[in-house]
Parts: sequence; structure tokens; C-alpha cells
Amino acid sequence: MIKPEIKDYITNLIYTTVAYRESNQIQRFDFLDLLIKIRQNEIILDDDERTISGNEISGKKPSNKNEVGMTFEQMAAEAYLFFGASFDSLSSVIVFCLYELSCNQSIQNRVFLEIEETLNRFDGTICFQALQEMPYLDQVINETMRCYPPFSYLSRVCTKSYKIPESNVTLEEGNRLIIPVYSIHNDPKHYPEPHLFDPERFNPENCKSRHPFVFLPFGEGPRVCIGLRYSLMMVKTAIVTIVNDYAFSLAKDIQVPPQINTRCIVLLPSQPLHLVLTHRRHKPLT
Repeated sequence: MIKPEIKDYITNLIYTTVAYRESNQIQRFDFLDLLIKIRQNEIILDDDERTISGNEISGKKPSNKNEVGMTFEQMAAEAYLFFGASFDSLSSVIVFCLYELSCNQSIQNRVFLEIEETLNRFDGTICFQALQEMPYLDQVINETMRCYPPFSYLSRVCTKSYKIPESNVTLEEGNRLIIPVYSIHNDPKHYPEPHLFDPERFNPENCKSRHPFVFLPFGEGPRVCIGLRYSLMMVKTAIVTIVNDYAFSLAKDIQVPPQINTRCIVLLPSQPLHLVLTHRRHKPLT
């Protein structure tokens, strides 16, 4: 259940934002813009025709003006799901990232130096542009999601008949598939010595040498997670904020490597990961 004050806040926020965009004829090509089009009966969301990719939002025109629509409360519910559905998965990425930085002090130091140098150019402000100029942090986060993908598998439905190359297996339309993300991410064929935490796997040169579909923390293709960019921005903001002020190391009682809780949908450690925090006072680790 959502607390009434949270429900009222989100509903009012959606109402005022939509009213402002409509009165000023603002089109942003984002998630809210899609909800506005649904509310105005401009498009029908269909499993085979929904596309949100980059700056493109497409759909099917309704044949009947009263065929579809969305109230402000429904829009608020969708917006809440957009934010709320990511909390556990993003927390998992942040926790495992800090754990790996604690295990790998040289990597942690390099991340901190990149953060410090970048923020100095932006007067200490953690802004959107500053976060775009931290390529090594991107590599560290990607390697974290390779080692600990938020979801260990993906579920998809086959949309047309397809014969798997070099096999006798044919997938038929309607077949439900389980894609083992964790296994793919830890396959030495794609990632040599997969048990090692190595952000250099995600430098530009190495990324070009791999098939893009062997890295699936958010899925891929037309069904890629709609919150991908938002999720990465939240993770980067959290890591930058924390690592900029604190150095991390492993507590004495921590289990290395951590055991994974196999009963959770989201990949989580079975026991708390205890870390020691030391205020940096803006000095790199030695």
C-alpha cells in the first residue's frame, strides 16, 4: 500500500507537470510524454507496436476516440511504478559495487580520482553533464552488473518461428523462453576469468570485440528496460556522492566472496555486506 501523502504528492506532481506541458505545447519524447498521448487518446499501446527508443515514440492511432484513455491517477500509478520498481534492483547494484571497490583498492582509488577531477571542473556540483564525463565509473558499474546482474534471468515470448543455428532446435511462436543472464555474464567464452572483477572488460575496445547481447543487465532489443537511462543515472549519482566523501574497506567479519540469496528475484547477498567507511576529507587512498 502507498501512503496517502505519497500518493497525493505523485498525483499532484503529474497533474501540474502535464498541465504545464500541455499549456505550453511542450513535447519531450519521454515516458511522461507517452502517458500524455495515451490520456489524450492519441495512441494505443500494443505489444507489437509499442516503441520507446532514443527520441522516438511510436504507436497505433485508435480507431475510436473513446477506445483508450488514462486518468491522472492512472498516470500517477504508472509513474510510481517507473520509480518504485527500480529501488531493490538499484540498491543491489550499489551495494555490490561498493563491495567490489572495497575488495579492489586500486580500482576504488582510480574511481575517486576520476570523480574528484571531474567535479572540480563543475565547481563540485554533481550534475547531469558531470556524470556523463566519468567513463571509468561507467566501466566499474557495468562490470558490477556483469558480476551481479540485478536479475539473474529474463523471460521472453517467441514472436515467430526461429531455428537456432547449428542445432535441431526450433522455437515456435508463443514459446516462453528463459534467458540465463547470470550464466551468460559468467561464461568464460565471453568473459575470460569471469570470477575476476575487471572494469577493463568494458573499455571501448573490448566492448566492440563482443556481441552486445552477452551483456544483459537491462535486457536488449525492443523490450529493453524502459528505465535503463534513469536507473544508471541513479546508480552513478549514488556512487559519486558516497565515494567522493568516503573510502571503503572490508569489515573483518565479512564473507568473501559473498553468498547469493537464491530465494530472491533480485540478486542480493544472503548476509549483510559489512564495510568500513572512512571519511576522505578529499584525499585519495594510499
